[in-house]
Amino acid sequence: MLAFAICSSAILTANPVDPTEPTSKTTSKEVKASMNKQLVDLLSNSRFKVAQETTVNIAFTVNSENEIVVLNVKTDNAAIKNSIQNTLNYKELKAKAIKGQTYFLPLRLVVTD
Repeated sequence: MLAFAICSSAILTANPVDPTEPTSKTTSKEVKASMNKQLVDLLSNSRFKVAQETTVNIAFTVNSENEIVVLNVKTDNAAIKNSIQNTLNYKELKAKAIKGQTYFLPLRLVVTD
C-alpha cells in the first residue's frame, strides 16, 4: 500500500550528550510535547511506502540556532531513513529544547487504505 499514517508515541525521551557529566538541565514535559507535535507535523506530509506497520526510532539533537540535527534514524528501509533526515534536518524548532542534548522519538508508521 502507498498510503500511511504517522503516529507518534507520546514518549519523547532525552539523554545528555555526555552522560558522565551531571547536569541540572532537564527538558520539561510541555517542551517535549511541543517538540513531539512539531516533529509529527513536519513528517505528516512525507510519503513512505510501507507494507506493514513499522516503528522507526529517530535520534536528534538541537544546535545553537535551535535547529533539528538528525543523528540517526533506526530503520532497515533506506528510503524512509533518507526521507526523515531530509524532512527534519536543519528545520527550526519552535520549542526551546536544550542545545546539544540528544532526544529520541519512536515513530510508528501505519498502513492505511
